[in-house]
Amino acid sequence: MPVIRALQAQGYTIVSINKTLLNRVRIRAQDSDYLREIVVSPSSGEILRDAVVTEFHPMPNVPPQDQTFVPLLPVEPPAAKGPGQ
Repeated sequence: MPVIRALQAQGYTIVSINKTLLNRVRIRAQDSDYLREIVVSPSSGEILRDAVVTEFHPMPNVPPQDQTFVPLLPVEPPAAKGPGQ
C-alpha cells in the first residue's frame, strides 16, 4: 500500500493495520514524536483522515491547535484497473 511505504520512508513504524466498521483501512504509525492514525479508502487509496493521536514531545511556542496536523508526503493513487483486470 503506497501510504504505508510513504510512512516508512518518513521514518514511521507501523504499529497496527486494521479495518474500520465502514470497511476502510486504519493505519496507526509511530515515530519518536507522534502516533498517527490514517484512514484510507481501500478502493481508491484516498486518505480520508490523517490525525496525530499522541504527541510525545510537544512543540514549544506553538499553539495546541497548530500541533495536531503533520502532513503526509503526496502519495501516488493506485493505477486505475481496466475491464477484466
